[in-house]
Amino acid sequence: MLMTFALAAQLADAADVPRFKAAPQTSPLSERLYKAPAIATPYKQVLTVGEKVAGLSLFWAEARGSFVHFDHVPDLAWDQVYMDYLTKVIAAPTTRDYYRIMMQLAPLLQDGHTNIYPPRELGNEFYARPPMRTALVEGKLLVEWVGNPALQARLHVGEEVVAIDGEPALEYGRRHI
Repeated sequence: MLMTFALAAQLADAADVPRFKAAPQTSPLSERLYKAPAIATPYKQVLTVGEKVAGLSLFWAEARGSFVHFDHVPDLAWDQVYMDYLTKVIAAPTTRDYYRIMMQLAPLLQDGHTNIYPPRELGNEFYARPPMRTALVEGKLLVEWVGNPALQARLHVGEEVVAIDGEPALEYGRRHI
C-alpha cells in the first residue's frame, strides 16, 4: 500500500511537467477514435441503424483490443456479447433506448473505469436522482434519507421501496443501475 501512495505522488508530480500536460492535447488518438466524422453525429432523438451499429462496434472493438482485465471476467464471451447486443441496439427505437442498452454493456466487463456515457441531451434522464438515499438491508431496499420537505410528507426513513416505475425495486436495480 505504501508503494501505491509513493507512485501516486510521483505521478501527481509528473502531471505538472509541461511535456506531460501537452500530451492529451497533441495526441491524435482521441480525435481519431472518438471524433471521426463518420461516427461523430450530432444528437438526434432517433439514430440510424448504421449509427447504432457503429457505436456498438466501436466500444466492442476498443474493449477487445485495449481492455486488459478480461482475466477478471473469464466466463465473459466477448464475441458472443457483441452478437447478442447487436440485435438489441438495432431494435432500439430511440436514442434514449439505445443508450439504456449500451449502458448495460459496459458493466459486463466488471471494471469501474470502463463506462458508456449518454450525450448531455439525455443526462437528466439517466442521472437525475430524487432528493433521497436508499440502502440495501437484508435484501430489502429501504429509505435512508429524504432531503425534500414535500417528499418527506409522503416518504419516510425506514420505509421499503418495493417498486420503481412499476418494476420490483431489486429487479430494477439489477437491470438499470
